[in-house]
Amino acid sequence: MGKRPGLLYEALQRFDSLMALGQSRADAKAQAHARGERFWSFSDGKMHSYQTRATYQDMVMRFLRWCRATYGTKRLADVDQRAGRLQPLDPGHRAQRLTALLRVPTPG
Repeated sequence: MGKRPGLLYEALQRFDSLMALGQSRADAKAQAHARGERFWSFSDGKMHSYQTRATYQDMVMRFLRWCRATYGTKRLADVDQRAGRLQPLDPGHRAQRLTALLRVPTPG
């Protein structure tokens, strides 16, 4: 086994860091309102529910497995690096656009 965590394990570690079990989303929202923040929908950037995590984790893990199988992506940092270039895609061009954005350069 290597010294660095693999792609999927890194993603699980990130999910662990985003969990806010025992913290009230309603309390965080009330505190934001008290500070004068106004918003249509509210997120404190954390997940407060196991079901939310399960839903997102399923989608993310399938995507990362696809990245690994298709492009040989081994590190979550490689995916993070390209995430800023992702944008809402026209359904007709989705596959081509994703392929171009997520292409991992081959050595040499």
